[in-house]
Amino acid sequence: MQTSIESTLQKARTKSLKDSIFYDIFAGTAAVGRLFKTQVKQIISNDLSGFF
Repeated sequence: MQTSIESTLQKARTKSLKDSIFYDIFAGTAAVGRLFKTQVKQIISNDLSGFF
């Protein structure tokens, strides 16, 4: 799944991931947010739990 998300972001982005804000709209277990935590500037999550 990470490869698919990264591929989609590479096609659509206009700036590097390090300068981007990642919005994990369906956070659930926060697995996707955790995968991108070190690759992006900031993560916004809709989860109420403090996974990050």
